[in-house]
Amino acid sequence: MSLDKVQLFYNTLAKDHLSFLFQGAYNDDMTEGILELTEYNIDNYEGLTKLKKKISFLIVECFQNIVRHGQVGEDYDIPEGVFITRNRGNINYISSINYLRTELVGPLKETLDKLKDLSKEELKQFYLETLIDLPMSGKGGAGLGLIELARKSTLPLSYDFKKVDDKLSLFYFLVRIENDLYVNSDDRLGTLDLDSFIKFYDMIKETNTMMVYKGDFAKASILPILKIFEDSIQNLDGNINIKKRVYIIMVELLENISEHAVEYSVDNQDLKEGIFILGIKNNIYLISTGNKVDNEQVPKIKAYIESLKELSYAELRRLYVKNLKKSKWVDSEYEGLGLIDIVSESGDNINFNFKKLNDEHTFFSIDVQI
Repeated sequence: MSLDKVQLFYNTLAKDHLSFLFQGAYNDDMTEGILELTEYNIDNYEGLTKLKKKISFLIVECFQNIVRHGQVGEDYDIPEGVFITRNRGNINYISSINYLRTELVGPLKETLDKLKDLSKEELKQFYLETLIDLPMSGKGGAGLGLIELARKSTLPLSYDFKKVDDKLSLFYFLVRIENDLYVNSDDRLGTLDLDSFIKFYDMIKETNTMMVYKGDFAKASILPILKIFEDSIQNLDGNINIKKRVYIIMVELLENISEHAVEYSVDNQDLKEGIFILGIKNNIYLISTGNKVDNEQVPKIKAYIESLKELSYAELRRLYVKNLKKSKWVDSEYEGLGLIDIVSESGDNINFNFKKLNDEHTFFSIDVQI
């Protein structure tokens, strides 16, 4: 993940209050972390709080769609699927992209086409009829999930299929629910369609991206991100010590945003926005973050980083211990423990970049390879 790609993702998601993406192998344990992260961000906006249960339900159903149908078999070296949730303007978007057997495309499309033509009342009746017709075992209830998604979404379901070969096809799916953000404003944002999510998916593939989070980086949002990573690496091969190093650097990079990103106020709450990106290619982890800093801080941050890069590992550890004894005032000046840990753990595989945005702020990005 190059530093210009960090800027690319940030610009693409600039108008989102919340963006979360995961690509890879899925398991049920990951649902908890995704819900915690989403619900924390929902609580930051008064226009979203009353939709909390509905949004959480839609997220679980879309996520479970990948868990149920995303297994592609050992013949294909491809990810099980992609899960995306975004809040942009007055609409929450929840999308899943996964592979499924080509023979299932016809029946699934037939079901979705039928749901699209039904009214809310007809969907309710169809749900009850389907529930009654289920066998006692409860199996075969995947159709119930689709019906509920259609019932609870406020805009029509969007979907498409792309044939990979005779055995496998791609299933693109998008659910949209309107919220009360900007409801009285003339500054409404245009609605995103399925094509925009497909283009976003193409960007994810090209950059070998595994996870993206853009939103508030308060302490409460860091733990769910780490939990999702912990749960996801159960499905990944690789050296356990490498994974531990990735985890340590993730903690420091996330806390770096939490401590130092520019603060802004929304609905009487102070938020610190940034972006975190995790990729993997040829067993090399690519960890990137970006956030706004005040322009006046930039010269000092640059000088401090350059001084750290000139130190040996032993010198960095001694500096770490020395700064550990200092007051937190030092850390608030970007000379604390976080950057020392990041540089010492990453060795020479680290890059920094500063891009001036306006007269007040600069976009500060960090890129690490492990």
